[in-house]
Amino acid sequence: MKNRRVFVYKETNIQIAFDKGIRGAPRFKGIDHWHRFNPNSTNNKDMYLDKNGNPTGKNTNPSHIKPCK
Repeated sequence: MKNRRVFVYKETNIQIAFDKGIRGAPRFKGIDHWHRFNPNSTNNKDMYLDKNGNPTGKNTNPSHIKPCK
């Protein structure tokens, strides 16, 4: 994705991705948001962690974490 940047914390191997919103795009594609990858993922149904650290699937609302203001 052109609008995605992935970051890895080397000390903990935690991976996060920042998706820049695309102006005029619907839903989460139109707003800036984060994804936190689940290090114990086995498939797309538990690919990410929500803002509380609970496993959640790809393309689910809880997998999209809005930036703090």
